[in-house]
Amino acid sequence: MFATILFLLSSAGFEWITLPGNAREAALAYSALPSFFFPTFVSNPAGLSGDLFNLNYTNYLTGIQYGSISGIFGGYGASLSYFTSGEMKRMSEDGESLGSFSFSSLFLTLSCRKRFTPLLSFGGNLKILYAGCDTFRTAGIGFDLGNIISLTRARFGLLLRNLGFALGKFYQEKDKFPLTIRLDAGYLLFNNLEANLGLEKFTSYPVTFNFGLEGNIKNLLFLRGSYSSLKSDSKVSGGDILANFAFGLSIQKSPLRLDYSFSPFASLGNTHSFSLTFYR
Repeated sequence: MFATILFLLSSAGFEWITLPGNAREAALAYSALPSFFFPTFVSNPAGLSGDLFNLNYTNYLTGIQYGSISGIFGGYGASLSYFTSGEMKRMSEDGESLGSFSFSSLFLTLSCRKRFTPLLSFGGNLKILYAGCDTFRTAGIGFDLGNIISLTRARFGLLLRNLGFALGKFYQEKDKFPLTIRLDAGYLLFNNLEANLGLEKFTSYPVTFNFGLEGNIKNLLFLRGSYSSLKSDSKVSGGDILANFAFGLSIQKSPLRLDYSFSPFASLGNTHSFSLTFYR
């Protein structure tokens, strides 16, 4: 049993680094575009702006946890993130209990953005990763490249994520980085309503479609909802009609903003994300 889990983790590669970095991204189907309404930390490094400090915590299924601490200073950013499975039972081939073990990872992201014109910006992320499971260890280095075109009421983004390699074998072979290509488009429908469309191709999944809306109420309350075809695999019955959706909200009062997102994973359970941002 223990060897089987190790094999699955190794063959899956560094999949956990594709998780949304904060509650807003989770509620908008992983949108990598910055908001029209306020500065925020986004996956596309070309969208870095403002000065802010962010704390994020996500509780996933079966005790899996993900958290990060991030900062942006103009066109530069840094983030330290962790991922842990919690304790899992170690079983022999005969079903005998052999104690417990856990899987955990820590990774550092350094970001830089360069604006070439008022409309066009490029950015890059450098990721340094470490992971361990029982007595097994691995490390890796990855890169992201992105660009964003910003118009008065529209934004378009291209993001190439997780160009990288492992520095050593985790279990039986070197881990694979989950190479991802994402296209995003955002449009300010009204002065208080933003729409986002996204297409994303993961290494191990077909092209996924994402759509999200973000509403602004007096710059105090922000409501979000999204649809993602990626979560179709989490459906286990015809009644799991909410499995493709995510919802969220923000409450803002300078210099603080509190974000929350809720992602139902059908009969498998629910995911909750919380972010606290200090900004100026």
